[in-house]
Amino acid sequence: MEKQSESQKMKIMAFVIILILMVGMFVCIGSIRTGISAEEKDFSYIPVIDGSALIYTNEELEYLFISYSSGYDIFLFDAEEYKPKLFDPRKLNYKLMDDIDLSDKAINALGSEDYPFCGQFDGNGHTIYMKGGLIDYGDGCSVTGLTLKGEISYIVKYIVNAEKGRFKDIYLSGSLTGSPVLKADGKIVLENVNVAGTMTASGKQGGLVGECGEAEVYDCSVTLSVQADIFGGAVYRAERLKCENLTVKAEIRAAECAGIAVECGYAEINLGKAFGVRLYGEGGSFINKAEEVILHDFTLDSPLTAPGVIRTNSVTASSVEIGMDCKGYEQSAAFAVESEEAVFYGCVVKGEAEGGNVGGFVVNTGSFQAYGCESYAKLSAEGYSGGFAASANSVLVEKCAVYGSVSGRISGGICGSAVEVTVKSCFAENEGSYPALCGALTRGEITDTVVKGGKYILGNSVISGSLYLEDVTSYCSLCDEVYLRKDSEIIIKNSDFFMQKPLFGKISSDEGTVSVSDTYFNFDIEEEEEGVSPLAVEFYGGNCTFSVTDNIFEGKLSAFEAALVLRAGEGASGRIKNNLICVFAESETAYPFTLKDDSFIIEENLYCSPEYGDIPEGNATGVYIMSLSAVYDGTPRFPDIFSSGELEVSYTLDGKEVIPVDAGTYLVTLTTGQRIFSFYFTIEKATTKVNEDFTRKYTGKAISLPMEDALFMSDGKIVTPVEAGVYEYTCTVESKNVRYMYEGTLTVEKVPLPELYKPRFEFAITSKEYDGLPFELKVINECPGIGYEIRYMSGSSYTDHVPVLPGIYRAILIMDISDSYTGAPYSDTADELVLEIRSIGVKITADDAEYYFDETPPAFTYTVSGISKKEYAAVRNYNSVNISHKGVYPGEYELSVTGYADSLIYEFEYLSGKVTLLKGNRMPPEADSVTVGTENNTIIIQTYDPYLEFSLDGVNYEQTEYFRRLEAGKYQLYVRYAETKYYNPSEPLIIEVEVYYRFYESPWFVIVTGTVMTGVVAAICLFRSKKNKRVERKTWRRG
Repeated sequence: MEKQSESQKMKIMAFVIILILMVGMFVCIGSIRTGISAEEKDFSYIPVIDGSALIYTNEELEYLFISYSSGYDIFLFDAEEYKPKLFDPRKLNYKLMDDIDLSDKAINALGSEDYPFCGQFDGNGHTIYMKGGLIDYGDGCSVTGLTLKGEISYIVKYIVNAEKGRFKDIYLSGSLTGSPVLKADGKIVLENVNVAGTMTASGKQGGLVGECGEAEVYDCSVTLSVQADIFGGAVYRAERLKCENLTVKAEIRAAECAGIAVECGYAEINLGKAFGVRLYGEGGSFINKAEEVILHDFTLDSPLTAPGVIRTNSVTASSVEIGMDCKGYEQSAAFAVESEEAVFYGCVVKGEAEGGNVGGFVVNTGSFQAYGCESYAKLSAEGYSGGFAASANSVLVEKCAVYGSVSGRISGGICGSAVEVTVKSCFAENEGSYPALCGALTRGEITDTVVKGGKYILGNSVISGSLYLEDVTSYCSLCDEVYLRKDSEIIIKNSDFFMQKPLFGKISSDEGTVSVSDTYFNFDIEEEEEGVSPLAVEFYGGNCTFSVTDNIFEGKLSAFEAALVLRAGEGASGRIKNNLICVFAESETAYPFTLKDDSFIIEENLYCSPEYGDIPEGNATGVYIMSLSAVYDGTPRFPDIFSSGELEVSYTLDGKEVIPVDAGTYLVTLTTGQRIFSFYFTIEKATTKVNEDFTRKYTGKAISLPMEDALFMSDGKIVTPVEAGVYEYTCTVESKNVRYMYEGTLTVEKVPLPELYKPRFEFAITSKEYDGLPFELKVINECPGIGYEIRYMSGSSYTDHVPVLPGIYRAILIMDISDSYTGAPYSDTADELVLEIRSIGVKITADDAEYYFDETPPAFTYTVSGISKKEYAAVRNYNSVNISHKGVYPGEYELSVTGYADSLIYEFEYLSGKVTLLKGNRMPPEADSVTVGTENNTIIIQTYDPYLEFSLDGVNYEQTEYFRRLEAGKYQLYVRYAETKYYNPSEPLIIEVEVYYRFYESPWFVIVTGTVMTGVVAAICLFRSKKNKRVERKTWRRG
């Protein structure tokens, strides 16, 4: 049996060893299968819900990222079936459930070239603190709701089929070493992707995407300090780029750089207000090179420090407002430097720029068009400059406005130099003396346009073709010098010119034509050395013609020589016909039309220069008005009119045809042939002088004369006659035809002072509580010429200010008696009052309080009455209130309150309250503070605490050591601290006690027990005695 038992023990031991070895082998095999050491955690608990693995910890994220590229299925927890299950990690999405901190180590990024990530990574609003990249290779993957912080290489290094994914609600901040998306095939869409921090990278980088086929960017922002080789604020290169509400705020240091894209095919851009880049390299604020650029609907808060687009075939902008601060560039413009075509709708450019060639909108373009645009730019160029375009082949601006200033070798408010210019319904109000519209042009059309500012509308130009102006209102001249090529023409019609220079300084032509018709000229022209002219100082050329018809000339010419067209050269001819010429010529040699030249045909003009100028001789025909006014003398009066032909004259006053006799302004209508001229002729009223003196008594009121509107003078000043004295007066009284000029003196005599002359205070309330308003006092003053003022005295000082603050004041009525009275008294005090402004009573009352005497006193409060909380808080030292009492033991005490609030308008009264110190409450006794026993139907209590009292019913307590003669049963012994001078009775400690009848404690039990024990002892003794006796007998018998 023993051998068999030993054999069984050996078998059991062998079985146990084999079992242990098998378990170890299976563990090792499992480790090799998953590629994870046996010491690592089991991740089969990671939940999968709706195809997404939920990630809570760093280890879980690392495990899933490694597993993705392992090629094996992994056990995860299926939350729908509620059990672990094998999953292919490449078919899962990933969702963060908490922030992940991987900042201390670099991990393997998600996806590989063999197994690109094609799912969705949902950050779920959480943050990964990381070092490195998130996704190496992606295939139509998505990243949403994620924040990345730390040393970031990229979100996605390379993605194909980008159009299948989405990148939304992503925030990157920290140190970047490359583009968030380095390269994307297909169309990539980014929504609310925000990048901030620094980027140090080599190669071709972008703030959002490096290279891609097509990119759509919505509500994204890039805030970076960049050091790179080539960098674009949003992308480096894209075939098509669409940006909506893109914000880039960056300092970019790169050899080639751009605020949005370096290279682009088609770009449609809408920017956020905060867009602003500073470039330290070659490039543009928007795009360096593009086929087509569309900018729309944005206003930038910060000005551009570099040109917008450098090179593009076409740029179109609508509803865009840009500021400029570009300096030192060879070519600079807000929108585009070089373009084939540029079209703008409702755009605005502001700011300043200076450099080689500078344009507000563009610099060098083939075709420029602007509709409803404005330029406020201040531009300074060494070469070309223009408020809209520095240089262009053709320019069309319609309903546009130009302000600001430009300067340069060739500069203009709209364009510097252009072959063809069309300006429609525009407004120009410029600073400086440069051309208001165009520096130089070959042909053009300017219609329905207002020009203010500038010295000329155009710079010196060579016209080849036609320059047409119609419905132009200009406050400057047209140009200084202009040359007309053969068969070229300048046409001006239906316009208005207000000039300080001649319309043309010099016109030269080779069989060209200048035509001015139906235009109004208003001028004030001065020249010291050369002669002056409203139309042209010099007009030279072979077979050139100057036509001036149906115009109005009004103004002043001041020079040694003056004429409508001053000098005309040999071969130049012209026609001056049907013009109204009203010229005031201050010159020694003044001619109405041309100076010493008969090459102009002058006919049917109305010439009105009554003071200067001779009636022309020779071929000049027309009407000459030599006087426009006369003085009424009771006989018919007429203007001096000379006519080279038959003339009909009619006079109209108030719509009726009359003979001009009475004073008034008559409409004169001249009819000569088929021409009708109209002008106004004035007959002035005759003047008659009347001298008369007047004397009046002083009344304290203004003195009037029988003539209305008399003007009184005293000491060279216009006055109203009230006080005694002598005044000079003038007055004009007009009748229908005569103006009477009255003049003379008015003497106002002094009068005695009346008996009741003193002003006095009207009965008034002389005491009031402060209300923030001045004390109102009314004065009764019944005597004219008695002035008064009220002075107030507080203490020993006077003031003119009405009392407002509390206090006692004396109101003294001081009178001022006019010198126009005789017998004035010595004293100037008329009346006195004593005023009182009482402070507002404010009571600060301590609120009644109570607390247990053995507790920390509470924060005592108080009530403020008579003032609002807001007003009280404005009082100096309002929080100086101190509340205290002298109580130590339970009882009632006075709660006194003191303070030193200081105010000019409040009087503070501090009122005490009451505080009650309550007896303290003690905790129930501890269980070990008393020992309880029972004996002979008695509960025995032992304690060393003299304040304990006891009860069996919880009502009646006593301090005792015994509860006697109790029936057998269970009792509750209530133990509490007794009430003292300082404490209330405590809550009781309840002890369960059982009292029962113990028979061995009974006297009868003692008696019976003693009897039985005695009997037993006796029996034993008897038995022992008998046994001894038997032994003795035996011994005896033997003996």
